[in-house]
Amino acid sequence: MARITVVDANGAKRAVEARRFRHYIDGIAFEFAYHDDLSTFGSLAITHIKSGRKVCNVEQLKRAAYLGDKQASKAAIDDLVASKPAGRVLLALRRAEA
Repeated sequence: MARITVVDANGAKRAVEARRFRHYIDGIAFEFAYHDDLSTFGSLAITHIKSGRKVCNVEQLKRAAYLGDKQASKAAIDDLVASKPAGRVLLALRRAEA
């Protein structure tokens, strides 16, 4: 576990315990972390490390279906990318890293 800084819904920065992981989108590596969601009890959130912004939540069914929260988190990001117009998530992540 590592401490990361996340930005909550009100724009306030908070430190949380999280597990970091790298995930590739269109061949580009991005750093994320999964941790307990600050706004939803019992939910898992995925945060982009450099910006501190939440990317998405991991559904309970997805957590149960995969072998561990890391694999479920990667699958949730893949689902997010697949549900948006081509390149939209990638563009948002690139801007967040700038």
